[in-house]
Amino acid sequence: MLERSAISDIFRGQVAYLLECPGQKDSLTLQPFITVQLDVQHQSVTSAQEALRRFVAREAVTNYTNSSKIKVDATKRTLFDVLPKVLVLHFKWFKYDAKGGLLKNTKQFYLDECLEIQDDLMTPHSSRRMAAHMKKYELFAVVTHIGSQAVGGHYYTDAFHKGYMQWLRYDDEKIHKVCFLWDGGFIVCLVGWLIDRLFV
Repeated sequence: MLERSAISDIFRGQVAYLLECPGQKDSLTLQPFITVQLDVQHQSVTSAQEALRRFVAREAVTNYTNSSKIKVDATKRTLFDVLPKVLVLHFKWFKYDAKGGLLKNTKQFYLDECLEIQDDLMTPHSSRRMAAHMKKYELFAVVTHIGSQAVGGHYYTDAFHKGYMQWLRYDDEKIHKVCFLWDGGFIVCLVGWLIDRLFV
């Protein structure tokens, strides 16, 4: 259980783990989150929206024993139940190779400045009760990793500065203006409600 605070309430959301099984009522388990970890290894995943769709995709559960003690084929999936004001997306770029080492995926991957959590990514009651603007996010910070190894490399952060109405790059002691362009390598991005891009 995540403790509630003024800070955690900004980043805190909730997902629902749904198990659909023939012969019994669907099972729903709620779990709070601060970050959403997204697998980007599949070749079809080239954007945050596609990564979110894989995050909520149904998975087969074979030989599941239902409440009647009968083995059946079930499905499980994850859906968003509560969306936070600031959504932190953690992209999983590293994977294990055949020798147990970590490899970094270097494919192109695109970030849009606006991201909408569509209704089919959410539980039905949640999508109905949330106002439209609470499902729309605007990108305002990106943490990027440079390097091919998980144990090394370099990090910098791009953040939108509301006063300058400009993206700035924070790279150790250096700060300079940048154009909006990310094609991969970033580890974490922060998106805030569209009406609330006031955090930077």
